[in-house]
Amino acid sequence: MTDQTQHPEMELDENQLVAERYRKLAAIREREAVVFPNDFRRTHWAADLHAVHDEDSKEALADTP
Repeated sequence: MTDQTQHPEMELDENQLVAERYRKLAAIREREAVVFPNDFRRTHWAADLHAVHDEDSKEALADTP
């Protein structure tokens, strides 16, 4: 790891970057937009897929949509 006490300009650049990100986040929230949407919906469970396809070969799985 780099010691930031040796490179104070890195710390300043990082602080400016973080401040800019906060400004952009605030602008998005002002538009009442969902900032971090969580609209992923699960349709299958891993255990069910294993139960159905564990015996299938790699080639058979590749040929199946």
